[in-house]
Amino acid sequence: MQLRKCCNHPYLFDGVEQESDEEFGDHIVTNSEKMMFVDKLLAKCKKTKEQVLIFSGFTSMLDIIEDMATLRKIEFCRLDGTTHL
Repeated sequence: MQLRKCCNHPYLFDGVEQESDEEFGDHIVTNSEKMMFVDKLLAKCKKTKEQVLIFSGFTSMLDIIEDMATLRKIEFCRLDGTTHL
């Protein structure tokens, strides 16, 4: 489980994110190579107005992706147990 977290984003571990960091900052993207790739991919898809579906086994990873989407002003809808219809 710890290896799966490590491969996704360091902020999935408790105490890694510095308290001095702003909530929606570039540190969300730059601290993970996977997020840097997703950021580039989403930027390209946003230009061409494509829709993207991202799967994750961790709802905490979806929280991080949601923060990145908010930072980049990308419209999103979460399809998990918190979705209101």
